[in-house]
Amino acid sequence: MNGRAAVKVAVVIPFYQKTEGLLTRTLGSVFGQDWNGNLQVIVVDDGSPVAAGPEIARMPEEVQESTVVIHQENGGVASARNRGLDCTDPATDYIAFLDSDDTWSEDHLSRAVAALEDGRDLYCADLVREGWDQTYFDKYRLFRAEEHQQAGPAEDIHEFDHSLFNYLVRTNFIGTSTVVYRRRAAQGVRFDPELRNHEDWMFWLEVSRVIDRVAVSTKVEAFYGEGVNIYMSSIQWGGEKVLNRVHYELVLRKKWLRRFRLSEDQRKTVRTSIRRKRKEFAAVLVHNMRQRVRVDRVVLRRHAAWDLPTYILLPLNVLRVMKRRSRSQQS
Repeated sequence: MNGRAAVKVAVVIPFYQKTEGLLTRTLGSVFGQDWNGNLQVIVVDDGSPVAAGPEIARMPEEVQESTVVIHQENGGVASARNRGLDCTDPATDYIAFLDSDDTWSEDHLSRAVAALEDGRDLYCADLVREGWDQTYFDKYRLFRAEEHQQAGPAEDIHEFDHSLFNYLVRTNFIGTSTVVYRRRAAQGVRFDPELRNHEDWMFWLEVSRVIDRVAVSTKVEAFYGEGVNIYMSSIQWGGEKVLNRVHYELVLRKKWLRRFRLSEDQRKTVRTSIRRKRKEFAAVLVHNMRQRVRVDRVVLRRHAAWDLPTYILLPLNVLRVMKRRSRSQQS
């Protein structure tokens, strides 16, 4: 057992699942940690088809005594996490996030708390998703350990040596279920409930403005399951959910331009990304219409309210898509 008993960690778990047993596995990994600090678990049942309460009631007494279940009407994962954050004990030192179909390695909290007790404000780690043959860091090369100095005696924990905000404007390497952070450092930061996708990315940008030191572990400390996941269900090409994802990816960047004081270089990066998302929106729309996939008119109207230039440029971007596909077929 590691960690001093006085340390208090709150674990916020948003819950919306259609399959029984996932939460049991998730909570088993939380209460199976090799860490002996004070643990508070907050499960926010976000109008889940499978209720959280009955699963917890079948678990050991230790789990039931340390777990608070909060029920709310379905408001999305951002709303659920915010509700959990609002209900954490004021004496909480650190907050950890874990999705209801994910699990931790047994040493996750002990490693995270040790790094945070050594002066960091945020800790995150590598992860692997069910069905993948590579870890998140290896698959996407979003975090390169060789660019960061070793943090303390552990060879696989690194001090993040770049500007976290500047890095996150370009790409997000932080897996939410791997994060533990200092509550006091980002006490007022909350998730944006308008975002039904990439709400975590916005959150990390907000957090990066108020924290100092970040530790990143290249050890796999979270295992992502195959429960309800809005983002993962929309990454495959085509389908009605993809248009919604691209919409929120564009909205996210529009919000950055409104919310943050960006440098000229950062604004250029964001605007370039917005232009790409407009083209992607056009490409998905054309694909879905050709394949007779249902197009959600609510998404189309919502997108028009956020980014009218998408529709102004739609004929030009559609033409580009058609030309690119024609060249691809000819080659």
